[in-house]
Amino acid sequence: MNPWLTLTLTLLLAGCGAATPRPTPEEALLDEARAALQRGDDAKAREIWQPLAEAGNAEAQNNLGVLYEQGWGVARDEAKARKLYEQAAAAGESNAQANLARLQRAEAQDTEDEAIAAYNRQDYARARDLWQPQAEADNADNAIAQFNMGILYYAGQGVEKDPEKARYWWEKAAAAGDVKAQNNLGSLYENGLGVEQDYAKAREWYEKAAAQGNAKARTALGLLYYYGVGVEENTEKAGEWFEKAAAQDNAIAQRTLGFIAYLAKDYAQAKQWNEQAAAQGYAPAMAAIGRLYEEGAGVTQDFTEAKRWYEKGIKQEKYAATSLNRLAQLYIEGKGVTKDEKQAVDWLEKSCALDSLGSGIACYGIGHAYWKGELGLPKDEQKAFEYAMKAAMSGEMSGGLILYEINISELKLSDADREYAIEFADNFRNKQYWKPRILTQILKSLQG
Repeated sequence: MNPWLTLTLTLLLAGCGAATPRPTPEEALLDEARAALQRGDDAKAREIWQPLAEAGNAEAQNNLGVLYEQGWGVARDEAKARKLYEQAAAAGESNAQANLARLQRAEAQDTEDEAIAAYNRQDYARARDLWQPQAEADNADNAIAQFNMGILYYAGQGVEKDPEKARYWWEKAAAAGDVKAQNNLGSLYENGLGVEQDYAKAREWYEKAAAQGNAKARTALGLLYYYGVGVEENTEKAGEWFEKAAAQDNAIAQRTLGFIAYLAKDYAQAKQWNEQAAAQGYAPAMAAIGRLYEEGAGVTQDFTEAKRWYEKGIKQEKYAATSLNRLAQLYIEGKGVTKDEKQAVDWLEKSCALDSLGSGIACYGIGHAYWKGELGLPKDEQKAFEYAMKAAMSGEMSGGLILYEINISELKLSDADREYAIEFADNFRNKQYWKPRILTQILKSLQG
């Protein structure tokens, strides 16, 4: 017998401590089986344990389960091993309980690996079928499956999109301490998805995740304090959270610290933070570095270098909007490039279509051009309205300005669009009104 396996048996088998006088024939048989196992006679040990196990002896049930699990003296059969562990565990046999828990964890990991493989090849229905029984199981190891079920329902992958069911599963996972679920619940409450919007509850969930060291939650808390949403505005506390997240290489936190430094005209610090975020492929940071070169802020003014950074940013499709916006501005002003308003509008159109951080500025730019008849576009209030609405919906305050200035009553609009437009127009000067909408764009990226 392999010495490692012998050691394993010693750890797994019940009744393998120092020999003591046994007052009963049953206990004598257990000793005999142990002795047989120690001399390598697995078959003899099985021969003794089998009838004892069938008679309900929990120690024998566990030890026979070990033989079947390892294939010692019998054909390997994990199903039989599991059944024997279950019988012994139900009788209170501690070794059997440990063996069963270990077997369950291994089975769960195998299932999790298969589910992840199915998810990665976009077979979401198969992933759901594998995760759901685990998520519904009454054990302490199902938080991962519960979190993943939440992801499926949130994204509508293999199931109908349902934020309420996403919340249901994430609450279960969060209660078990799953830090990603806690962060995502914060996002649901912040956005009012599947729950009534509640910034105080969003903050509570972010705090739970942040206490476990989650960088996304720490960044989210920093943003809440920075903008004063759900909490009193506190830039000092915001900075503390950003710095904690930045130390964990959270690119959004690093970019935000760079932005704060830029506003304070500490351009060297701004460049340093943005370079750290850019090294992780975060496009808004690339755009920020480009702008430093465009303005000559802390560096020698260099439009070619600015353009290079903007072009790097547009290759990162997810957050390319700001880079697209700055490229458009170069072409509008003819800085380092031949002035080309058509090209500028093309860049702005691409940015506006992204519906991500920075895209609202592009939508406003196009809307403003239609409003004024600039950038080679005709004056067209209907078009100006459409782009201004996109801008306002994304949190861009300037979109509200256009809606305030144009004659909404003369436009062909649905009742819902007209209602939204009037709301945005009435609130375009109210910074507190726009802050939550700005945050929505930023915090979207912190889920998951």
